[in-house]
Order: sequence, then structure tokens, then C-alpha cells
Amino acid sequence: PKYKQLANIIITNITKEVLKQGNKLPSINEMSIDFLVSRDTVGKAYQFLLDEGYIYVENRKGYIVSENYHDIPTKVCMIAGQLSEKVLHLHKILMANKKFVSPQLQLHHYSIKKLEKILLNNVKNGCFEYLVIFPHLKASDKELIDVLNIIPPEKLIILDKALPHLSDSCSMIHRRYVEDLDKFYEACRYQFERFEQAHLILPNEYFPAEGIKVFKQFCERQNINYKLIDEPEIVIRKGNIYVVMSDYSLVKLIKSVSELGYKLDKDIGIVLLYEPTYTNLLSANFSSFSDDNEK
Repeated sequence: PKYKQLANIIITNITKEVLKQGNKLPSINEMSIDFLVSRDTVGKAYQFLLDEGYIYVENRKGYIVSENYHDIPTKVCMIAGQLSEKVLHLHKILMANKKFVSPQLQLHHYSIKKLEKILLNNVKNGCFEYLVIFPHLKASDKELIDVLNIIPPEKLIILDKALPHLSDSCSMIHRRYVEDLDKFYEACRYQFERFEQAHLILPNEYFPAEGIKVFKQFCERQNINYKLIDEPEIVIRKGNIYVVMSDYSLVKLIKSVSELGYKLDKDIGIVLLYEPTYTNLLSANFSSFSDDNEK
């Protein structure tokens, strides 16, 4: 709505201290002329700012920027592909700081169209001051950057993925995925050497394509027989080690291990490339896990 667009312009000027505490806002008539909107639209915008605590009314002076607007919670939206442990943990941290942030969580389910819809809704309604995005999608980086450009870069915080061609004005926090994954494989090389063949299970959901490349390079470098298998085609065979990327694959493997009477870490091996939801369940129900393997 136009009144929210106008309110967001004023909020931006307040938070950037273009308008400072104690400053008087233009009258409804002046604002209507300056922004070419109706007096009713300006009135709704000012009422919204009053309700949110950004301004107050002083007799005979009009609308004044509030002195305590800094205490208003910052409206933050987290946008991720799914409710992973990592996403839930970060959301929990934000929830614990409600004095400073008022977090919401939305899911794009790895779809570029769904992410675009979420961002367009934010532009239309001006809901959030910051958007914290896990941009792992079934799309090219160019498609992703085109969609992210819908949002002003100063409102964007990108997590867990490097996007070098995105505006320098946005914030990015990411890991060196390829280097870290290669070091991880090297650190548990001895586990792979104890089994006949290594299987990388490819989940139905999103996964970084670089993960396949690093796995293949590691196996070829160490002369380890390997195979790539899609998640629905998992078949447990004694003497294999399985590299797992999703909860679904992990649960299916553990169930098969139990049904076949195999011993984990002896008959078959499992390597996790993520922090599973089921860690406590597994450690409680499979005594064959040693302390080192649990870690």
C-alpha cells in the first residue's frame, strides 16, 4: 500500500539519522504535495509511524521524531530452503534477542520462483528492514543474483554462499566450501580405507554441486572405489561406506542396518556431511557408536 511505502521512506530516513530525534516532520498537507499522494495516504502513514513508536504528536507542533525509536525491534526475515538444524539454531538465537530483532522465518524450498515471490512481497509491503537469506537454490548464480537485486543491497545479509557478482553494499558471510570439504575428507581418510567402496548419496533436495566434484577427486586421489547413488535408490551392502547429506538418507540407512543385523562402523560405515537432527536418537539407540564416531 502507498501509505506503507511512504512510512518506510520515513523510517529509513530516521534509522539513517537523516531525520534525527526531536525533528519535526512536514505537515500532512506539505507531505501530500511533496510526494504527490492524497492527504488520506499521508495520514495513514503517520498513524502507522505513531503505532510503531517512530514518531509522536506534540500539541501545536505536529509530528515529532521519537527519542526512543532505537528501542523498536528491528524487523528481520530469515529465508531458507528448509528447516535444517543450522537454520533453526540461528533463528533461535535471533528469537532470544527480541529486544533488538523481531524475526520471522520463511522457506523457499530451493525454488527460485518462491524466493522471488517472497522478495517481491517484501518490496510491496515493506515488511522487513533486513532479510537474512540462505541462497541455496536449484538455479544458476546469475538467476539468483537477478532475483536478489529486487531488494536494496543494504537490506540483504547473505549466508553460507559466496556470490562475488552481487553488490558490495550487501553483507555476505560464507565458508570456503570446497576447501573445507576436502580437508574433512582427508581428516577421515582412514575410515574410507577400511571399506571396499564409498557411496555418495545424492538427496532429492538441493545440495551444492561442488560436493560431487570434491568427493570424486578425493576418491580418485586415494584410489578408493566410489559410486554416486540417488536417494531413492539406496541399497545397503556389507563392506560399503556411505556419505550422507540428508536426514532422509540417514534414517533409511540406519533402518536398513538394524533390519539386516549389520554392525555400524564394522559391516558398513556412515559419514555425515551435515549436523543431523537425529544425533541424540542415534547415540541413544546404537551402542556400537564409539565416542569418537559420535563426535
